[in-house]
Amino acid sequence: DEIQQDLSKLSSEMSNTMSICVKLIDSVNAFKGNVNDKLDRRHEALMKEVDDLSDKISYMSGRINGGKH
Repeated sequence: DEIQQDLSKLSSEMSNTMSICVKLIDSVNAFKGNVNDKLDRRHEALMKEVDDLSDKISYMSGRINGGKH
């Protein structure tokens, strides 16, 4: 009977531990998803800035080359 009670307690503790592990993994995955979203938005913003600068350089280059003719 005592062994049965110990097994029952052990089973309950294992179940609780698994539940905590699953919640922790879900939390880590959600955090990683948020970080990846932020990095993607930052990358998009930087690429837009690079594109804008490239357009400005092309414009200025055209102005300089156009002034030489």
